[in-house]
Amino acid sequence: MTDSTKKETIQNAGQLVQDGYHCSEAMIISLGKYYFDDVDDRWVKIANPFAGGIASTHQEACGALVGGAMVIGLLYGRTNQNENDETCLQLTKEYREAFIQKFGSSRCGDLREEKYGPEPGHTPCSVLVSDAARLLIEQLETTDKTSKP
Repeated sequence: MTDSTKKETIQNAGQLVQDGYHCSEAMIISLGKYYFDDVDDRWVKIANPFAGGIASTHQEACGALVGGAMVIGLLYGRTNQNENDETCLQLTKEYREAFIQKFGSSRCGDLREEKYGPEPGHTPCSVLVSDAARLLIEQLETTDKTSKP
């Protein structure tokens, strides 16, 4: 992919949040288009419950992390129990670790308490989602396992 396409994808991820999509949905839509050229509506539906740390409780994993993990699953996940899922799980582990290193936590509530969200003085979640999309694209580009399906 071109640098221009990457930049547009990253910006689009944040814009989708500004437009009313949840973080998990924005990751699936923007990165789904980037890696697959098209997004199945079912992907967006399956990402929906992970909004706001699962059902907007802010108690679980950030939607940007979960959405990124879903993208990894779409790229490398298995479709039956006899397939090797080592690559998928390793890439997801690495994404999670990089996410925590960059943002300080993987938990939605912690991120909202510290820095992100709609509260005055906080950075909008759209910025976090754009940064999470960039982080995932860069991670996948550095692996020699990645190629666009």
